[in-house]
Amino acid sequence: MSRAFTTRHLGSLSFVVVAAAACDSPPEPPEPPELDQVVLAMGGADALAAVTNERVVAHGDRYFPGQGASYNQPRHLATFDYVRTGELDEDRLHIDHDHLHDYLYDGRYQFTEVVDGRAGFVSGKDGYYPAPEQSAMLSSRVTSALQHDRLISPLRLVREALADPSRVEDRGTLEVDGKRYAVLAIGPGQPIELLIDPATHLPAFARRWEDNPPLGDTLIEARFDDYRAVDGLELPHRVELRAGGLQLASEQRSSIALNVATGPETYAIPAALQPDAAAYEPRLAELGERSFELMTSIKYMALPFFFFDQAGIPVTMNQLAPGVMHVVGMTHNSLLVEQRDHLVVVDTPTPFPGWSRAVLDEIARRYPDKPIRQVVVSHFHNDHSGGLRNFVAGGGVTVLVGAASAPFYDRVLANPHTLVADRLAEQPVPVAIKPVEEREVLADAERAIELHHVRTTHANDMLIAYLPAQKLLFVADLFNPNLGGPGASIPFGNPKFAAMARELYDEVIRLGLDVQTIAGAHGGGTATFEQLRTAAGR
Repeated sequence: MSRAFTTRHLGSLSFVVVAAAACDSPPEPPEPPELDQVVLAMGGADALAAVTNERVVAHGDRYFPGQGASYNQPRHLATFDYVRTGELDEDRLHIDHDHLHDYLYDGRYQFTEVVDGRAGFVSGKDGYYPAPEQSAMLSSRVTSALQHDRLISPLRLVREALADPSRVEDRGTLEVDGKRYAVLAIGPGQPIELLIDPATHLPAFARRWEDNPPLGDTLIEARFDDYRAVDGLELPHRVELRAGGLQLASEQRSSIALNVATGPETYAIPAALQPDAAAYEPRLAELGERSFELMTSIKYMALPFFFFDQAGIPVTMNQLAPGVMHVVGMTHNSLLVEQRDHLVVVDTPTPFPGWSRAVLDEIARRYPDKPIRQVVVSHFHNDHSGGLRNFVAGGGVTVLVGAASAPFYDRVLANPHTLVADRLAEQPVPVAIKPVEEREVLADAERAIELHHVRTTHANDMLIAYLPAQKLLFVADLFNPNLGGPGASIPFGNPKFAAMARELYDEVIRLGLDVQTIAGAHGGGTATFEQLRTAAGR
């Protein structure tokens, strides 16, 4: 049951006075409300009230559960350093980043993010592909940065609670790893729960749910440790982040400074990037708020153009052979194969629902009398599996997946999706999962599709689709025809992509596939097998 808090606005602590009963010795006074104990443990209301901002210098590592070699082993994205300055009573951030990446887009990325209310801008190199030296932030990037900052700063959260105790809810206690913690939920909107250590009364965890397709509702946890005194306040110097129980980030704070001197330039947005009223996009702002750590992971992948849902991007269908269509989008593609009385779809992008819904609408328009009966997911990475639940919502669908990730897809179909109700949540239907160990053939009177499991360091469940009559191969990630420009087979000579092309080439030779044409889940158009051989250096 919720209870009201009596703590005054950034004032002295409130204590309940209970008249002593007539007895030989006075009774023990009741414990003060949990929030009051947290405030006292952190340094007291007066000390908290005196703080206006904090500057954190930290280093650490960022991981991505949705991009690992296996679904339960997060991928290391980057080692990072940052200097983050944030106002505690305003939505204002200034963060100097220095990232050293070791996944896909190797290299050093040094850039600054500035957020001022609803607007923000980026200065410096924050992505692999060429971009302006300075650019305005999309609304999704602004809101995700602010939500991430709230989650990792107990100082900010406790001050929020003190500033407006009506936004605090006592949720009783919760046991985590055999230890019981008091739980305070701090709103508004999707609340953040603070779990309070019973011994120290300091925040041990901050938790919030986010939408993280294809798994849906995902618990994001920040674990605080290594508390030290800073100007009379106890503040954590180590933070561990988890998403759905898997490692997301680890950071050590080498210094924290309070009430640092800032000037107008600290949060100033250049005149050329000053937003007008139309620059704030509520739909994108909501996306950043509800999927804030997914968005943050995108930043650490050096792919900032994924800060938006691709709803509204035109769906292009290019015929590769009679009854075989390459479904091409801005960043992700699928393969559509027409059978005698149904359709087969290979790959189900992206992490956000707008693109998959647009693809399904176009398929329904072109093939009104042929339902989708089989869906193939190339591998579990969330940019290729994120749209799965939308693709199966028509019912009567069998999903074919690499056997190594079959338990992952069971979770995808069973997990709650309350933060964003996708098509399957709106109309639940039975869905069959068929694991592919090494080879599976989908065939009727029209066309045969061979699915082959290939061995690659990119993902241990990787499937490729081969149409023997057409000598056509569809592949995700391992080879990307024309990604980086016409005739380019790997983006700008990236060595990681060259290594994956070698893995694919060797697997095609091992399997004895007679491939003439290759279509990709990324890129545009097609490539020849000779182009794959050249990209692989074989």
